[in-house]
Amino acid sequence: MTTAVGFIMLAIIVILLLTNKTSIIPVFGIIPIVAALILGYGLKDIQGFMNNGFSSVLNTVVLFSFAVMFFRPCLKNKSCTNGYDLVNY
Repeated sequence: MTTAVGFIMLAIIVILLLTNKTSIIPVFGIIPIVAALILGYGLKDIQGFMNNGFSSVLNTVVLFSFAVMFFRPCLKNKSCTNGYDLVNY
């Protein structure tokens, strides 16, 4: 049962993201909570799952957030120099 709900949850997430029906944050926030409720977990259990998950990926989230903020000019200007001349530095 758990495996089936997990695969259905992943399929729903992929379909919603590929069809641009919604953004990433609600999809990764709401769909897993609904799946856990379907499996019979209570809100306290889900809160424990979320706390364990956040604590295990916190370092990666900080690193990814920094990379996005730092390299965003690369995507906008198609240049990663951030206004600096790296060749003649």
